[in-house]
Amino acid sequence: NIENGGSLIDSNTTGCILGNITVQKSIPAGSSFVSSPIQNATAEIFAENSVFEWNVQTAAWVNVTEQLADFQGYKAEADVENNVTYFGLINANNQSISLTNNDLTNQNEHGWNLVGNPFTSALDAEVINFYNIENVIYKLNPETGNIEIYQQGGLSLNNGNQLVNLGEGFFLKTISESADLQIGTAKVHNIPGLLNLKTRENRLTDENILFTVSNDK
Repeated sequence: NIENGGSLIDSNTTGCILGNITVQKSIPAGSSFVSSPIQNATAEIFAENSVFEWNVQTAAWVNVTEQLADFQGYKAEADVENNVTYFGLINANNQSISLTNNDLTNQNEHGWNLVGNPFTSALDAEVINFYNIENVIYKLNPETGNIEIYQQGGLSLNNGNQLVNLGEGFFLKTISESADLQIGTAKVHNIPGLLNLKTRENRLTDENILFTVSNDK
C-alpha cells in the first residue's frame, strides 16, 4: 500500500513491480488538479467529487463519469476534504503523451493541455522533455486558488516549484499543432532523503523507513 503522502519508484523501465497495489490520496475541498497513478482507473473512485476534463478543441470543461485516461489531468470539485483510493497496476514504464493546439491564431485561449503525473511518485519538471511545448508547468493551489507557475531553469511565480506531486495534474501550453511530452527519468521522491515503505500480505504488514545521507555533510 502507498498511504497518503507516500511515494514509490519502480526504477526498472520495463516494470519490476507486479500485481495490483493500493494508493491513497487526499482530495482537498474546493478545486484541485488530479491524475491517476494507476492504469485504467475510472471516475467512480471520485464518488464524493465532481470530475472534469479540459477539452482542447472547445477550451471548456467537460464532466467525466467513466474511464480516466493514463497521463491525463482532471479537475476535481469537492465540497469537503476526502480521500480516494486507487487500486490497480502502476504506470512503471517511461511515459509519453501527444498534445495538440487546434488554433495557433488564438494563443491565449487555445493550446492549453491538462496532463497528469501518471506515477506513484513526484515528477521533477527540470527533467521532463518538452517538444513543441513551452517549458513551463502550471499547477493549481487548492488552498489559495492561485495558479503556481514554474519554468525550467528556476523561474517561478506564485510560489511555483519544479515538483508535480503524486496524483496531481498540471497545465502545459503547446506552441505547435502537434507536440509531445516525455517523462520517465523525471520520477523523484518529494521528501528529500526519506522514503516510507509499507508491504502487506493478507493480514500481515511490515513498515520500513529508508533515508540517505549526503557525503557533503
